[in-house]
Formats: sequence, structure tokens, C-alpha cells
Amino acid sequence: ENDENAQDDIDIHGSAVGNNNFGAANGKTSFENDHEGLRHDDDKRNTTPKQNHCQDASSIITPLFQQPKTPLNVQDETDIDRILEMASDHLSLGQNELALQAYRRAMKCAFADVISVKRQLMEVKKLQKRQQKQQQRQRDDVRGIDPSPVNSPSSTSTSDMELTKQQEQRFELTLLQVASRVADIHNNMGVVHEMNRSFQKAQASYQDALDVYHNTCRRFEEEGDSDVERTNRNVARMISACRSEQERKSLHDRAAKIAKRVEYEKHFATRKNLLNDAVATLQMALELEGDALGHSHPLAASTLIQMGKYHYEMREFDSAVMEIHKAVQILRNALGGNHPQVGRALLLLASVYERQGPKITPHGTSKDDVELELYVDALEPLKATLGNVHDDVGFLYV
Repeated sequence: ENDENAQDDIDIHGSAVGNNNFGAANGKTSFENDHEGLRHDDDKRNTTPKQNHCQDASSIITPLFQQPKTPLNVQDETDIDRILEMASDHLSLGQNELALQAYRRAMKCAFADVISVKRQLMEVKKLQKRQQKQQQRQRDDVRGIDPSPVNSPSSTSTSDMELTKQQEQRFELTLLQVASRVADIHNNMGVVHEMNRSFQKAQASYQDALDVYHNTCRRFEEEGDSDVERTNRNVARMISACRSEQERKSLHDRAAKIAKRVEYEKHFATRKNLLNDAVATLQMALELEGDALGHSHPLAASTLIQMGKYHYEMREFDSAVMEIHKAVQILRNALGGNHPQVGRALLLLASVYERQGPKITPHGTSKDDVELELYVDALEPLKATLGNVHDDVGFLYV
């Protein structure tokens, strides 16, 4: 009955993937199977935000910012594509605050482009009005002289007005392009807020993007615009997440309190009953997370990992491996292979095989081979984020 070694070095109360908040960002990360969450819109890689819509706008826009030759940091950079690339790099490595700083800088530059285009559009419209008035005066001239001296500098020809109209159309198109970029950046900022579990801020950012799409870009979901449709769904998801947030938090807190009691129980059967209650409580939280955010959301991965820890404590090693492995797949798909959350989840999975491999390794497969493969897989994302000199990285070489 007594079993002092049941915990076996797995910290059931700590986070297997650290204290960083979950979320997702992608290049088309929409966790396609069950919801459209946290989707960025660039195909560069699985954690790369959208960087399109106005690639050719620079040929028309007179920029307010002049690009420095050697920017020292994101605040010195003025090329929006480069800034978004920097934000994407930060996001893929779990550096959410640096990513948010980069998106704010990109937004400032994008607004500058919008202002520039609007000014030039206003000038063209003013010119167009002057030409219309001048042409009207020419028509109304009933004096005894030639009412239409086409060679006069003060006259307005039809070709002049057509040229002005073409300029107006060009600037209106460019305004739609740069405004779409503003909306895209709002969306990307919403992703970071969602990663930080700031669902109200994420909702506000997604709503800002939707407002720009509707009011400035004249882009609507009923017209089959995938960006607008996805943003509309993101707003709805965040509303749902905010509604269930308190209940989900309460369930997680309850499970943690139940598991905490395990520390004071020496009898394995009693400990197992407590852990079963904790797992059942987390299962309810997982269902709420799936309903609000999607079953392939990284927040669900965090819950699965904690459930896997509890199953490990109950010596239900197959269930533990299944849940942690599922969490790894969710994190890889949502955050990209180089994200530190992926590395830490793989590290946990490898440690389970290291301690209990003979009991869970499939027949005909070497425990050492499985363990080694997992440790190698964990190495790159942890090195990419933490560097070569870090406790988690050093552990992989021991």
C-alpha cells in the first residue's frame, strides 16, 4: 500500500513546458481541423505572420519614413516587411513581448503609409474639383469670344481630367492595400495577446482588424473574403473564451488543490483516487477549452500535459505518454518546431521513456532509441531559444 517512490522525480505541480503562456501563430496556423484560431497569413513557415497585400504600394506611396542603412533595433527599422519578419522570428521562439514591440513598430510605419496615401489622394481630389469647376466655367462662357480656347494655359482638356481620374483610382487602390496591411497587423497583435492569454485584448485587436476590413477596405465576409471570415471567427472565439475564462480557471485551480493533497498521502490507493479526481476535473476544463478555443489550441496542450503528469503518478504510463505525445503534436502544429514549448514538452516525454521505457516502449523497439530520438528532437528548439549555455540544454548532454 505504501509507495514513497510513486512520484519518481516528475513534478506534477510544475509546468512541463515552462511558465510561458500558450497561443499560436502561424503561417497558416488555423488549427484547420476544428477551428480557425490564431491564424497568421504568410506561407513562409508555420509561425510567420502575414506580410502581403501591399507589396507594390511603395511604387505609389511617398513614404514618411526613410529607411536607415544600419538599423540598430526594431525601433530604428522602417521597412515593414523586415519588421514583420523580425516579429515572426521572435514569435517562433516564444519571445512574445519582443514580437509585440515589433508589431507596434510595424503599425506605426503602416499608419504613416496610410497618412501619406490619404494626403496624396486628397490632393488629387482637390485637383479634380478644380478641373471640374474650370471646365464648367468654360461651358458657361457665353461671351462673344471663343468659349473654348483649348490651347490656353487656363483651359482644362478632357485628357487632363481622365489622367486625374486615373490617379485617383490608383491612390484609392493603394489606400485599400495599405489599410489591409494595418488590419493584418491588428490580427497579428491579436495573436500575441491570445498567446499571452489576454483574451479581452485579443478580442479588441481582432475587432480593430475587422473594423478596418469593413470600413476602409470595404471587404466583407459575405463576399467570400477568407481574411475577413477568419477574423470574424477569431472575434467570436475570443468572446467565447472570455465567457468561459473564469470557469476554466476555477477548474484548473481545483485540480491543482486536489493534486496538492497527494504530497501528504503515503498510501498509493488514496493518492491514486485523488489524482483520478484531478484528471476528471482537468477533463472538464479541456472540454471547455475545446469548445471555446478549439481542441488543437495550445492551451489544450497545456492541460493535456498536466493530465499526463497525473497519469504518470498513477503509474498509468501508456495514458501519460499518449497525452503528452498528443500535446507535442498540437504544439508543433500551432507554434512551429523551434518554439521552446515544443522543446520542453519533448524533454518531458523523453524523461518518461528514460524512467519507464521498458513498460511503454512498443515490442521490437529499443527504449534507448526512442529516448535518444526524443532528446535530440528537444535539443534544437531549446538551443534556438535558450542558447547553448542553459540548464535545460545542458541536461540534454548529460
